[in-house]
Amino acid sequence: MESAAVSSQQYPEVVLRVAPNAIVTVDTGGRIVVWNVGAERLFGYLREEVIGLNFDQLITDADDYVEATGFRQLVMSGEELPPKEVVRYRKDGSSVNVIVAGSPLLIGDEQIGAVSVYTDITARVQMEEALRARLLVDELTGLYNRRGFSTLARQQLSLATRVKRGMLLLFCDFDEFKQINDTLGHHVGDQALIEVANILRGIFREMDIIARIGGDEFVIFGIETNGASAETLIARLQDKLEAHNATGDGRYKLSLSVGFARYDPEHPEAIDELLARADRFMYEQKQENHGG
Repeated sequence: MESAAVSSQQYPEVVLRVAPNAIVTVDTGGRIVVWNVGAERLFGYLREEVIGLNFDQLITDADDYVEATGFRQLVMSGEELPPKEVVRYRKDGSSVNVIVAGSPLLIGDEQIGAVSVYTDITARVQMEEALRARLLVDELTGLYNRRGFSTLARQQLSLATRVKRGMLLLFCDFDEFKQINDTLGHHVGDQALIEVANILRGIFREMDIIARIGGDEFVIFGIETNGASAETLIARLQDKLEAHNATGDGRYKLSLSVGFARYDPEHPEAIDELLARADRFMYEQKQENHGG
């Protein structure tokens, strides 16, 4: 029975119809010859819409076209294309993450085209991105955590060094946070941290990196020094804190000690060195404000 099924002309048609993956066959010119049901589901085109069209042009944009034609040329040279993770595009213009693999299509010794198999991995990629975001974001405040800050700040430093752009880092310590926790409870302490985070979001730009890097420590990095001065930004922050405290219930006040460090692209330094400088300056300010 198996031998009869394999030799039957219906066998490949059944495979193409029931296979969950997109299976596409092109001729030596890259024109679509076979387009199975899986390809219809994945890319959104019906078979009668695509037969005879250039496959690479159909499912790529300008950035991906060179990559796709390179894959096809490899397979047309008689080589196998091992599985690759790529982005391709549906009929409606939306992108889809797929794994593609390809193989030459031969009749005897003559190559007549190529077969490609596409597997949709969108759900996996979305899950990975969500997990990656959780690793970089502070769950309580929604700001970046220490890992997220370090990752993004290094990228910003590298860019600033290349384009010779000065940067500014602010280091903030939540004054009397332990007392709020000890006297009013951790749930109130958590709410106070969230309020500080919201104030920081309201002052600084989306492009600035705002992070909670410790229990009661916040940093902001990315502000260009040719804009507002550190002193002006700190004064604006203190004004926002005072305005917030004036409308609170009086159980606690939000107070931040703030230090800063400027990044000079002519004298590069690591993000940890910037943090240490800003931390020292913040501690000096805290000691000065509290009378040593």
